[in-house]
Amino acid sequence: GTLTYSTCTINACENEDMVKFILSEFPSMNLEPISADLPGLPGLAGRGLSDEECRMIRRFDPCAEGDTMGFFLAKFTKSQID
Repeated sequence: GTLTYSTCTINACENEDMVKFILSEFPSMNLEPISADLPGLPGLAGRGLSDEECRMIRRFDPCAEGDTMGFFLAKFTKSQID
């Protein structure tokens, strides 16, 4: 299945840190890239995610284009564990 994790905050503790937690605690969960057509910024560096993982998630800063108060988006799929 697919899980979309989203928040209405730009707080890294609720965003990048939770993505890192999900990936480390639930080995069946895989981070999936979000379409490059979707605007937004990559995830914050220095929160335990690789550069590649940061490019797979999107944050929407209130100061950037998109008219948002702050938003975060990550997409996961669950793989079978034998």
